This record gives sequence, structure tokens and C-alpha cells, in this order.
Amino acid sequence: MEKAFPILMLCFAGLLLVYAGILALTKDVMLIPHADKAKIPDPKAYALRFAGIMALVTIGPLASGIAGLIYDNKRAAIALIVGLVFSLWGATQLVKKVM
Repeated sequence: MEKAFPILMLCFAGLLLVYAGILALTKDVMLIPHADKAKIPDPKAYALRFAGIMALVTIGPLASGIAGLIYDNKRAAIALIVGLVFSLWGATQLVKKVM
């Protein structure tokens, strides 16, 4: 049971990557929750950019899962926090390019 956290993080990262891949392939804005409430000038470009951001956000859980399998859960939690900070910084850089 000590490897439950890393396995859950790897599953979460995998599912996020699958979602980002489906969104990037279809470029369908309706796959994004509450997208109908926003004014989106270019729906295909928005869907592709959102898929990139979702793929970037998986860095934290993926790094946490790998670190948890190799090391202990304390280092996995540190990897999760550092990965999320890095991925959120990268996502803000991608959003700045749009504006």
C-alpha cells in the first residue's frame, strides 16, 4: 500500500494526457467544460492551446509518480509541488503569447 500514491499520480497524469491528446486531435471546444459560456474568437486555436496547457500541467503528477516509485512519498510530494509550480509558470507563459 506504500506505492498507492505514485500509482494514482501516474494514472492521473495518464488520463490528463489522454484528454489533452483527444482535445488536440479533435480541436473541439465543446470538450472543454463551460466553453459555451465564453466568447472564443478562434475555437480551434483555443482548443489546441488548451490541450497544450493540459499536457503541460501533467508534469507535476508525472514527476511525482516517478519519484514515488523510485524514492519515498515525501520526495514524491516535493516533486509534485515543484512540478506544479513549474507547469503553472509555463502555462502562464503560453497564455501570455495569446494575449
